[in-house]
Amino acid sequence: MAAVTNFNPGAGVMSDVDFATLVDKTLDEVRVQPNMVTTEGEKYLVKQTSMLKEYKIGEVTSILDLPPENEDGDNIPLMVPPKGFSKTITTVNYRAGIMITDDMKSTDYHRKVGAMIVGLPMSVKQRREYLYVAPFNDGITGSTFTGADGVAMFSDSHPHRDPEFGTWDNLLTAAAPSQAAITLAWRSMQNLTNDKGHPCPVNLKRIVTGVTQWTEFKRLLSSAKEAENSLNTENIWNGVIELDAPWHYLTSTTLWMGYGDMPKQFDGVIRVVRVPENYKRINVSSNPDLIYGRRVKFSEAVDLLHGRNWVGNAGA
Repeated sequence: MAAVTNFNPGAGVMSDVDFATLVDKTLDEVRVQPNMVTTEGEKYLVKQTSMLKEYKIGEVTSILDLPPENEDGDNIPLMVPPKGFSKTITTVNYRAGIMITDDMKSTDYHRKVGAMIVGLPMSVKQRREYLYVAPFNDGITGSTFTGADGVAMFSDSHPHRDPEFGTWDNLLTAAAPSQAAITLAWRSMQNLTNDKGHPCPVNLKRIVTGVTQWTEFKRLLSSAKEAENSLNTENIWNGVIELDAPWHYLTSTTLWMGYGDMPKQFDGVIRVVRVPENYKRINVSSNPDLIYGRRVKFSEAVDLLHGRNWVGNAGA
């Protein structure tokens, strides 16, 4: 079970004295620098809601053996789909707050303080971005996040739900961006099999990577001709595979991933929300000089169920 950790970086109360250390009051103008937060990983998550701290999720499948030859006079062969994997996702509580004192009303920068308090919801958004990308950052090693099948998001040894049919693979051989590497990613997804070992192809829809490699993938995918070929060969991936906006929260500068066209509800990265983001006033009855305070609270978790709609490449 995950522990709940409340982080208090300082006093958390903005007084006129404290504010003076942030802003030089001899300035003629003060501009509040906004906290710009990008939205990157959320669209790849399947959102679930739960009133319980521990959310248990399991997989079932409709995949059966192929119908055998069977005459009308024979007993009908009855089939049962293989049992899926299951996992418990534990939600974690997050809280933070900010307060100002009565003396702040007398300063020339009171409105600026109000603008700075707006940073509270932005900090929530940034916290979430780190949560959303965490399973992908750990996708190769699987040291923190493993799927319901017990292995990393990207692995060459994912067990099929029916153990008779061995394993499946969504870990690519480490390679830098290239036309050949993109083709191998497409081929890997096309060669996927279902839990009974039959072809179950997925189309490579999108490339996801960080800032370092983004421009190279842009060049490879947007050129009408193969970028690395002097024979004027047509680039078959131009207009076929999309390139996502660069992810700024990836810790690896070489990791790149391929995302497929499975229906959204079958994606395997799950966001479980127990308590939606909410704000309440903070009242300190024993201190009348603390006149304004807000706290934010939310409880959720992001975890990995499976990586069937993804391929991963550690890069080079």
